Amino acid sequence: MLESAAPETVPTVVLFTSHLVTPGIVRQFQALRRACPPHITAVWLMHAPPGAKRPRFLRNTPLHFVTTTEIRTPEYPAKSAGGPEWIFHSGGHTDLPVLHFYRQHPNYERYWYIEYDVRFSGRWETFFAAFENSKADLLTTTIRSAAADPDWWIWFKFGTPEGPSAVVPGFRWEQRMGAFMPVFRASRRAMETMDAAYREGWSGHLEVTWPTILHNAGLLLEDIGGAGAFTPRYRRTHFYSNTLLEPSYYPGSFVYRPLKWPVFRLKRNYLWHPVKTFKDSLKESYWAMRSALTRWRYGDVVAYKALPESLNPYYLEFMEETDDHLAYREGRNPTGPLSVLGEHVMCSLLRAGMTDEQVGAQMSVPVEDVARRRARWGREQAALG
Repeated sequence: MLESAAPETVPTVVLFTSHLVTPGIVRQFQALRRACPPHITAVWLMHAPPGAKRPRFLRNTPLHFVTTTEIRTPEYPAKSAGGPEWIFHSGGHTDLPVLHFYRQHPNYERYWYIEYDVRFSGRWETFFAAFENSKADLLTTTIRSAAADPDWWIWFKFGTPEGPSAVVPGFRWEQRMGAFMPVFRASRRAMETMDAAYREGWSGHLEVTWPTILHNAGLLLEDIGGAGAFTPRYRRTHFYSNTLLEPSYYPGSFVYRPLKWPVFRLKRNYLWHPVKTFKDSLKESYWAMRSALTRWRYGDVVAYKALPESLNPYYLEFMEETDDHLAYREGRNPTGPLSVLGEHVMCSLLRAGMTDEQVGAQMSVPVEDVARRRARWGREQAALG
């Protein structure tokens, strides 16, 4: 059974993160905000590309708005590095807006992070109360060691600092830890540790960096539920289910893919991911397809301008997250980023045996860019074995 002691209440913030602004998602945030008890504050956390403006639709909403320029701080030298190959979502940098909020608001004891496509089939206040007595520095899902899941594709997206580390002294590669983190809770001590680690030169995907660094720094990791090695006995099989060794964690309630529709007959008091309304999913699919087709026909600059101005900053899942976003907005032709479709085309041409010069001429891309991408794919293939 779950913890029954009277819950401890400490200053807590819930960061509801969404780069999309739709009426349905606004209602979702408002419901979450109403569910928060007095000691918990709900804030909408939004990341946008350079030059984007705060959405007027959220002017009366508690909002922490941050752009790529603000989160790619020189204070995190390795985490922010990468040039045009640095990608916000697939690169695993969604923790940077969280740390940006923490640096401006360091007085909370606990920081919840909840992505907009996470649902709880119960009352959010019930969910939060279930963990009030937990002393964990990191509460999240699907926590495991590298030994338990050696073939996970994200392991290689992890970097250690040059030289000895003061945050994690004596770290060894086999000590890596992983998790699935569309929802997590971090203590202030965990936030301080991650901030210090990134300043020291640690880098990589948050689903490796956070559990690895915190666990090896001596902080307490705890699974929200499920049936893993880090789940307390009294929470086993509670709050979510998934399949650890499957790439998408499917089948289960809390998975990477496939998409789930919000329905009424879900198992009660369970976390579900990814959940999107039919209307929002259609809207996302429409703009994704329109963007991809326009890029293929006319190139990246026209594709970016094809999106209406009200949507440009917020439909980021379909755009390369790089420093060259500002170039798109100003109508300049950036030299670094390619669309997702362009990446696949270049990869196919390289696999077909074309030289860097031939690929560059075929795609109107600088030869050095082709060479850099060939080298990156080589490293990824080597890491994947």
